[in-house]
Order: sequence, then C-alpha cells, then structure tokens
Amino acid sequence: MPPAFATDPATAAYYEQRAGEYDEWYTGHGRFAERDRPGWEAGVEEVIDLVRRLPPARTLDVACGTGFLTRHLRGSVVGIDQSASMAGIARSRLSDGTALVGDGLRLAVADRAFDRVFTGHFYGHLPPAERTAFLSEARRVAGELVVVDSARRPGVEAEQWQQRVLNDGSRHWVYKRYLSGHQLCEEIGGQALLDGQWFVVAQVSWS
Repeated sequence: MPPAFATDPATAAYYEQRAGEYDEWYTGHGRFAERDRPGWEAGVEEVIDLVRRLPPARTLDVACGTGFLTRHLRGSVVGIDQSASMAGIARSRLSDGTALVGDGLRLAVADRAFDRVFTGHFYGHLPPAERTAFLSEARRVAGELVVVDSARRPGVEAEQWQQRVLNDGSRHWVYKRYLSGHQLCEEIGGQALLDGQWFVVAQVSWS
C-alpha cells in the first residue's frame, strides 16, 4: 500500500490528538526533554528569525499546526490546518490574522488570493502524489512558496515510517522524509534560504 499523509484518516486523528502537546517538539519538553539534540535550540531560533525576516505579505500558512511559526510571519496571515484543535491554538496566537480548518491539498481560496504560501513541516511528510497536488495548489493561489522542513542528517534514513508515541502512551505511525537543502530546492524548483543541521528552508517565486 503506498504511503499517505494528508489524505490518511489515521494521520489526521493523530495530529488532532497531539495538538495540545505539539509544541513540546520545538521547546524540548515532555517526551522530548530527554532527547540528545545538540544545536537544536539554536536551530529553532534560526528558523524563527528567518520567518520574522520574510517581507510582509498576504500569506497563507498551509498546515499551520499550533501556529508556532505562523505567529512570526508579518503581514496579513491566514493559517489552515486539518485539525480543528491545532487551528484553534493557532487562532489564539494570531493577533493580526486567523486560522481555519481546511484541506492542504485542496485550498478553498481563489486563484492568486495570496502573495505567499508558507508551510512548515508539512511538505516533508507528503508522498509523491500529495506533493504534486500541494505544489499545484500553492502555485495556483500565490506567486511565492516558502517551505520549512527537517534536514537530512547522517545516520537518518531519508524516507521512513515513524512510530510516534504521545504523552498518553498511544502509538501512531507517520510517514516522514528528511531533506537536504539541495534536494528541497530541486523538488520545488527554488533556492535555499537555510540549509542547517536540523532545518532546511527553500523559496520559489512564480510571479
């Protein structure tokens, strides 16, 4: 059976269940407190600083999650996420924007309704057919795409099924890819903004 992410009901249920603890991955709390991640905090701050420095724009953040990165975007910002709980947390953080429940592969917005599509840690989960659908939709609704994702590291398989354990002990399987900056740029047809130890960021303009 081919992998699925954005179209997989079990994955959607997992992220809905994870919403209240999602930020622990970024902040190093909960189950992530004991992980050995040298340079992680500096990497997170580097990504946040990069997001803050993006020029103000009408931005659609696809799969915004809790809005951990979304809140640092400047300009008019709308986040969408398949999880109602994730979108609710994000909405509470966006003083000059909003977050809605929506499908990241079928964006319910008009052509070129935004200047930029932004996405963090969504693209790297998508198998080929879903990647194609997402990139097509991003190009339809905006003139620019910025992708933040997880960097490929030595000893880490580039493509894998991960067993994720939540704080309640429940176990879930999630499809995941790790990308080099060069690979991400090749896939979306853009240029690297960051090729770091933990994170990669790439940007493509279609305007």
